[in-house]
Amino acid sequence: MKFTISKNIIEKQIDRCSAGFMPNSNSPFGSFYILADRNGLTLITTNGELSFKSFISQEKLEVEEVGFCLLDGTFLKDIIKKSEDKITFKVIENEIEISWKNTKIVKVLKDQSIFPEIDFELVGKKVNINIKDFRRAIKNTAFAASPLINNPVLSSINLNSQNSSLTLAATDTHRFACETIPIDSDVEFNISINAKNLKEFIVGEISENIDFYISESKINYTFDGLTVQSRILNVPYKDFSSIFPTAEQLKYRLTINKKEILDLIDKATIISPEKNNAISFSLSSAEIKVSISKQESGRSKVRTENIIKYYGKDVVLYVNYRFLKEAISVFENTVDILIDERVTRLFIISESNRSIKQLIGLVNQ
Repeated sequence: MKFTISKNIIEKQIDRCSAGFMPNSNSPFGSFYILADRNGLTLITTNGELSFKSFISQEKLEVEEVGFCLLDGTFLKDIIKKSEDKITFKVIENEIEISWKNTKIVKVLKDQSIFPEIDFELVGKKVNINIKDFRRAIKNTAFAASPLINNPVLSSINLNSQNSSLTLAATDTHRFACETIPIDSDVEFNISINAKNLKEFIVGEISENIDFYISESKINYTFDGLTVQSRILNVPYKDFSSIFPTAEQLKYRLTINKKEILDLIDKATIISPEKNNAISFSLSSAEIKVSISKQESGRSKVRTENIIKYYGKDVVLYVNYRFLKEAISVFENTVDILIDERVTRLFIISESNRSIKQLIGLVNQ
């Protein structure tokens, strides 16, 4: 294999595919699969679940010898950053020679036979998605997924499509986040995708609507010579619709400006900013008091009378402040915080966007 290509052309495609490989890994998942033929150049990366395939047409490079190889991904990214102008890649047995101007680098290749075969064919149900809406819904739900990979369901985001709407939902069992966006299709599907992979699934340069193709085992799309594909979790996602409290169960309601409550949290947690700390909220129609007390760090208490509305008796509750901040941050302007009669669940919505719902389990004290 031998080809010559401009640095800016190959660097762009390497950056596009970078989310698909595992940096500094000796496994095939830490590599770029490179294929040069008479049609052009193909770059493929995968982490076993999320895969990228980028194609550069033959008029954008000079292919002298066809072939393929498997090259360490971290090395490839680093060497391209350091290169200049036109770069020549030449495979000689089990090594690749990368050269430009007065520089020549030789790197031992990986065994290409260990790289998995990936079927990038666009098959299955087709649905057109507004990328701006989809990207926002991922952002507004992904934080509620569990970071622990030993439970694939809880570390995933569920995508449920029906009645021309798509609902994205995530939970780590302590909280639940969901957002519903409209789609121009009546197609129905219910799939789950690892939250980290889904955040990388949409490349940053896309701003237009995209057609997704969804089969039993994968979801993929193509854009400007790039195909991105993610494996679908084959474990059923639990129906969480029943966890939301009914109107009859909600006995307390606070309407407050988003910035006001976030400022209270930030001030109260200065003395103990550990992300899993629980803080106390004392709610009444006259004021809100927020406090935290830690023997090892100290105590804080802040209050505000800037309440828009409050319904219910005076109540004291305890909540993980990071969960609350993340849930409130997805909204704009004012938020409505509702609490069930047993003071076990905190439900957050907003008139700014009724399609978003956040639910947090309260902390027992």
